[in-house]
Amino acid sequence: MALHASRCSSSCQLRQQQLQSHFSVRCPPQHSRRSIACPAYTLKPSAGQEICVNQVKYLVGSGPAADLKLQGANVAAEHAELQQKGKQVFLKALQGESVFDRTYTWIDDAEARANVSYVLASGSTLAFGEQQQSFMVEFEEPSGTNPLVEMMMKGMAAGADVQVQKELSE
Repeated sequence: MALHASRCSSSCQLRQQQLQSHFSVRCPPQHSRRSIACPAYTLKPSAGQEICVNQVKYLVGSGPAADLKLQGANVAAEHAELQQKGKQVFLKALQGESVFDRTYTWIDDAEARANVSYVLASGSTLAFGEQQQSFMVEFEEPSGTNPLVEMMMKGMAAGADVQVQKELSE
């Protein structure tokens, strides 16, 4: 199958071309999903040209609504969703109904659970349908403290022993 990519916006400079691959890129109409001014992150397939993503939500699957179309027996029409929030990128496997179902979505060789949002690190390897059908995600990671980690630490500290709370406040 060939990769068909066209210009998504001025910040995503993909030229129309054909490459040997198992996926294709569909550039949605400008107003169908909220886009951001500069590329939020890049998906680098194991074979082929990198894909610049400048949408807040990016759907991976085999169906007509997918932004990144993949083929394979284990690829659902709406297989997974990448979402950018601030300078962080999240992945949610959409295939499967419970956390025990197979999702055929992997993050760094570990299978993702259905409908759980995972915070990705730049350099993470994502695979969909088959582990050989992989992409490396790259983006500029936020500097400073992670607001999610900070919130969890404050929550844990609130329920801690009085002595622990005293030590943390110093």
